[in-house]
Amino acid sequence: MDFSNSIYMLSINHLPIEALLVNGEPLGAKHIIERRLGPSTNTNPATPRSTLAFADPLVPTQQQRQAMTTKALAATPEEFRSRLGPAQDVWICAHGRASTGLGAVLETTEEDLVIDAAHLLGTNLTGSNLVLESCWAGRQFGRPHSERLSLVTAALLAGAESVTAGLFPLPISQSSTGLLVSLTLEHLSAGMTGPEALHAARSGYLNTATDPIEFESPRGKVSLNRGAPLLWAGLVSYR
Repeated sequence: MDFSNSIYMLSINHLPIEALLVNGEPLGAKHIIERRLGPSTNTNPATPRSTLAFADPLVPTQQQRQAMTTKALAATPEEFRSRLGPAQDVWICAHGRASTGLGAVLETTEEDLVIDAAHLLGTNLTGSNLVLESCWAGRQFGRPHSERLSLVTAALLAGAESVTAGLFPLPISQSSTGLLVSLTLEHLSAGMTGPEALHAARSGYLNTATDPIEFESPRGKVSLNRGAPLLWAGLVSYR
């Protein structure tokens, strides 16, 4: 498996277990994997879920938007926060940053706040599935044994059924991240759980994406084959 393009992201200091090969097949494509931060009693609500989304207008998200209804898309971060609540399938495309505790935030390219851990913690998210298409949103920082009130844990404590989020910087590419997220949203809308939806999306991506996949990085243009973990293993699912 090719992780040689660590020149793109020197911040990647571990290999997600989803990318490990088992008999030549990535573990994350072979099995449904859900990460647990502690005992979980959250379950999918019996009632139908509505949809809600906010996407940074300066990030290409054509495929992801097609997977959501027009009414689901909030025009501003303020509208998004006011509509966020229980029994929703939620998608956010924004920029995350490495932080600890309740300092974790998602922002637009122009640095407008979309959501932070404190707001998630204070919102009733019972039965909701969140897809955070954002760098670092699913990563834990700080001392190994300290409190880990990240965006993920804040959402789960607020009652979310699942949170799918980025472990490290995600390539801004409709051919990789865009396809993976749009498939995840489609499977969620069909009634799958967060881990099931991401697993199905990974399998679909690995089977349908075309090589090579090119995207811009801080160090210039990068070209990778679709199986490179950097392109698909950065999104993981928590319950």
